Amino acid sequence: SIDLLQQAKRMQSDGTLPRDVDLWCVANPLRPLDASKLERKLEAGATALVTQPPLLRDAFHAWWHQCHHAGMLQHLDVRVGIPVILSSASLEFWLRISEVDASRGEAAAVVADFKRKERTLSREDFDGFCEAFTRDLIAMAKGLGPALGGMHLMPISKRSYEKVLQLVP
Repeated sequence: SIDLLQQAKRMQSDGTLPRDVDLWCVANPLRPLDASKLERKLEAGATALVTQPPLLRDAFHAWWHQCHHAGMLQHLDVRVGIPVILSSASLEFWLRISEVDASRGEAAAVVADFKRKERTLSREDFDGFCEAFTRDLIAMAKGLGPALGGMHLMPISKRSYEKVLQLVP
């Protein structure tokens, strides 16, 4: 991705790509922070950032604060990815594609809570729990302050698309 950002930045410099086109990069706040990787993307020309979902709140907040205090978020259009979790299986899917071991630490606790509620609640109540989880992710993202440029809603199934339409006024 760094090579592509560098190429796009060169294209902006020589006029083959408009200068007002944002150059996006991705960061995964659920993995241990490698600040040098994000810094290399910024040096390569990234002007906008989308994150993997903040499913592990402690990990996400630690990443956000570390990046913010290092000044890496100052000049970026930052979007937080927000998935629509509909089951423990969909939670595990998002953790897996975010390269998180769901059997350890904060991830294991979140998965265990989802599985327990999925087993013990009625379908209607579990759907309400999932909707509240997604609403909490949105509220958490909104609370990040002025560095947040917006959110990237990430429904991946027909049912999750329907839920997004219910969540967004």
